[in-house]
Amino acid sequence: MEAARAMAQGIENADHDAEVRCLPMADGGEGTARALVDATGGSMHAVPVHDPLGRPVEGHFGKYRHARRGRDSRSQRTSTA
Repeated sequence: MEAARAMAQGIENADHDAEVRCLPMADGGEGTARALVDATGGSMHAVPVHDPLGRPVEGHFGKYRHARRGRDSRSQRTSTA
């Protein structure tokens, strides 16, 4: 979001009548759930899960505001390293 804010400031400085709106984006990786939750005013939740080797780890899922389904974010904690 820092880059988006910097670009918005440049646009607004060049055109005082411009209306700029910054929105979070993600590429489908680990930050996708957080970007979607932030954009909708939702919340992230921690849950106990297991990694691919069966070890207990903390996983997270995001719940959109006023939504019935969450965006799974297991990819944040499923490393075998």
